[in-house]
Amino acid sequence: ASNKWGATEARLSADIVKAASMHSLDMLCLCELGEVGVGIRETLPGGDVGAWIRELLAHNAISPVAIYADGHYATVIFSDRAQVIKYRVIGNFVPTQRYRCFQHFRVRTGETDAPISIVNCHAPSSKTRSLKADAKQRYFTAFHDACAGDPFMWGGDFNTGLIHLA
Repeated sequence: ASNKWGATEARLSADIVKAASMHSLDMLCLCELGEVGVGIRETLPGGDVGAWIRELLAHNAISPVAIYADGHYATVIFSDRAQVIKYRVIGNFVPTQRYRCFQHFRVRTGETDAPISIVNCHAPSSKTRSLKADAKQRYFTAFHDACAGDPFMWGGDFNTGLIHLA
């Protein structure tokens, strides 16, 4: 199992480096890192996701400025062009499924630029975590409320189709 984990870490490291360098990213939002409601923290020595990601990138030319990790989310900030004004994990918007949450960032990309909101979300849907239309709507309402009129980017896996979005 250890060799398999090492190979997985090597692929993740290579993917992060490739994405950051090929696309000149300021931020990279990751989700589905570990079990929903628990996260990968439980499987790491010391439980420090930020230290783990820094170690993954230590032998590459990339030095993340900041890492925001909560639950099964991690967002890596690669550039000082993305100034995080506000960060929070928002949850408790589906009363019967309290584990549902998302990362919300309010970011400024330049000194005079208006802030934008960025949402990093994984809306799991399975036999054990059913995601019905009402819960999907609650996600989008929570995104809208969190962004509070800012221009926004919502990303992740919403487990929904165009019909639900319409």
